[in-house]
Amino acid sequence: MSKLWKSERYPIPWITNEDEEDFMAHIGDYCLRVEQMGTGHWWWRVYLGDQPIYTPFDEYSETKERAIALAEGVYFGHISLVRKAIILPSKINQDNDQQA
Repeated sequence: MSKLWKSERYPIPWITNEDEEDFMAHIGDYCLRVEQMGTGHWWWRVYLGDQPIYTPFDEYSETKERAIALAEGVYFGHISLVRKAIILPSKINQDNDQQA
């Protein structure tokens, strides 16, 4: 049976199983996942739709709390970039503008 997991330290409410070894949060088109793979071994990932959001961070953690914090951090970082629609300038475009 599923239950709600919420902590004052983590802003996103998560759904988990009774053993608290499988966590999921859905926010709009995002899905955050955290799973216990073994004792002291947790996997996490954030998806936009069905596509994973790849990061330079290790997708494994020693604790549930750290895995949840990493997933939430990636979500908040990604959504803030999408909302601001940051477009980095391309050197190619700069070169083309100077030639025109």
